[in-house]
Amino acid sequence: MASVALRAVRVFISSGMAGLTMKVLCGLLVAALLFASAAARAGFDEGASAYSRGNYPLALKELGPAARNGDMRAQFYIGVMLDQGLGVAQDEKQAAEWYRKAAEQGHAEAQHNLGLMYDLGQIVLQDYKVAAEWYRKAAEQGYAEAQHNLGIMYDLGRGVPQDDSEASKWYRKAAEQEYADAQNNLGIMYRHGRGVARDYKAAAEWYRKAAEQGNTDAQNNLGMLLEQAHGVAGSREIAAEWYRKAAEQGNADAQNNLGVMYHNGSGVAQDFKAAAEWYRKAAEQGNADAQHNLGVLYQQGHGIARDDRKAAEWYRRAAERGRVDSQYNIGAMYHHGRGVARDYKAAAEWYRKAAEQGNGDAENNLGAMYLEGMGVAQNNGEAIAWYERAARHGSVEAQYNLARLYERGEVVLQDYRLAAELYRMAARQGNAAAQNGLGMMYRKGLGVEQDDRGAAQWYLKAAEGGNAEAQYSIGMMYKQGDGVSADMVQACKWLNLAVLAGNEDAQTTIKSLEDKMTPEQIELALSMAREWMGKH
Repeated sequence: MASVALRAVRVFISSGMAGLTMKVLCGLLVAALLFASAAARAGFDEGASAYSRGNYPLALKELGPAARNGDMRAQFYIGVMLDQGLGVAQDEKQAAEWYRKAAEQGHAEAQHNLGLMYDLGQIVLQDYKVAAEWYRKAAEQGYAEAQHNLGIMYDLGRGVPQDDSEASKWYRKAAEQEYADAQNNLGIMYRHGRGVARDYKAAAEWYRKAAEQGNTDAQNNLGMLLEQAHGVAGSREIAAEWYRKAAEQGNADAQNNLGVMYHNGSGVAQDFKAAAEWYRKAAEQGNADAQHNLGVLYQQGHGIARDDRKAAEWYRRAAERGRVDSQYNIGAMYHHGRGVARDYKAAAEWYRKAAEQGNGDAENNLGAMYLEGMGVAQNNGEAIAWYERAARHGSVEAQYNLARLYERGEVVLQDYRLAAELYRMAARQGNAAAQNGLGMMYRKGLGVEQDDRGAAQWYLKAAEGGNAEAQYSIGMMYKQGDGVSADMVQACKWLNLAVLAGNEDAQTTIKSLEDKMTPEQIELALSMAREWMGKH
C-alpha cells in the first residue's frame, strides 16, 4: 500500500502564460525595482494583472513598491517570482525572505511555502519543528495543502509527537476540501485502523474520492482493497481496472500489481507475456517487487524466453534494494552457478543479507555453508546457530538438517528426543525425508516410545511423498504385518516402487516376496504401482 507522502511542491500562482519564464532582469535591476520610490508605485491589482498575462517585468515593477510597503499579497507574488525565476534570475534565498515577510503577516500560502522549505531543508536549515509551526498557521486558516502536510508531520512524528489521531484529524480537514492526497492518506488510516476505528468501507470511500480525481496512489490502494475483498463477486475484476488506470499513468506499484494479476490469472485471464510487460515497466522504475517478479519469469521461462543471466540481473537489482527473497535467489544462483559464475563467497554474502532479515531458507543455507566451509571459514558453532534460527523461522530443511545431526550425534551431542521433535516439525509440514526419519524413530523407539503403528503411519506418508527409503520400509512392514495388517499386494506395490527409485535393499527382497504370490496378485500390485506413478 502506498505510504503517506509529503506534498513537496511549493504553492505558486496560476498564470495565463504558465511556463514562459523570462529571466531578463539581473539582480541589481530587481533590487532597484523592489525598492523603487513612491513615485513608481502602482497598485497591487495592476501587478497581479501583469503577472497573469505573463508580463513578469511589468509585474515586478508594479508589485515591488507594494511589497515594500507591506502588502503581504505582493510580498508573496515577489517570493513566487524569485522562487521560480519568473522575469528575474532565480534566487530561492530571497524568495524565502519574501515568503517570510508575507507569512509573518498571516498569508497562508506563504506560510505553507516557508514551512515546506524548512521541511525539506531547502535554502534554510532543515527544521521539522519550525516547518510544523508554519504548516499549522496555514492549516488553521483552512489551507488544505498545509493541513495535509501537517497531517504527515503527525503521521511520521516529525517536528511534533507522533499522533495518529491528530494526523487523521488534519487529513480529514484537507480531504473534506477535496484534496486528493489527503483523501488517499485518510483512506490508509481507515484501512489500518490508525487514529480512527478500522473501517474498510470508509477506506474504500476515501480511496475512491481520490482515485476519481486521478490520484494514482489511491487508484492502486483501492485496487488492493478490492482485490482482498474475498467473496465479493467481481471485486478482483474491478481491482484490475483500478490497477490499470494507475499503471497506465506510470504508477510502479500498480504496474507490478497488475502484472501479478496477469501472472496468477486473478481478475484477468492468465497471460505471462502481459505480466512480464507490466513487471518490466515497474522494474525499470526501480520497483523491487517487480524486479524480483521479472527475475522469476526469466528463471521459469514464462511469457519470455528462459534466461538465467537476465534472471540473475533482475534478482540482483531487487536484492540491492533490500528485497529479501531476491537476496536469497541471487545467493542460490551464485551457489549453483546459474546465470552467474559459481562463487561460494558471493553466495554466502547474499545468503547472509537475506538471513539477517529472517529468511529461513537463507539461514538454513548459510548454516550448511558454515558446516561445509563453503565461501566462509568452516565453523560448526555458526552452522548450528544458523540452523536453529532457520528452524525457529519455519524452515523445513533446517528442521530436517538439525534432526539428522542430533540423531547421529554429528557436530552436536546426540539427542534422540530433540531429533524426534525436529523430525516431527518438518514432517508436519510435509517433508517426506523427515516423515521417513520420524517413522524410523518410532520403529526403533529412539526419542519416542516404540510404536510400529505410528511408524507405519509416518512411513506411509513419506512413501506417498516419493521417499524411496520409506517405500522400502512400509513395504517390509506390509510383508511382515508389523504395525499394519500383512498384505503381500501392498508390500509388492511399495517394494516395486522402491526398486524403481533405486533402493538396493528392495531389489533383493522383491524376488523372494513374488515367489510367494500368485500371478494375479503380482499383476494387481504392479497395476497399483503404475497408478501411483501416474499420479506422481
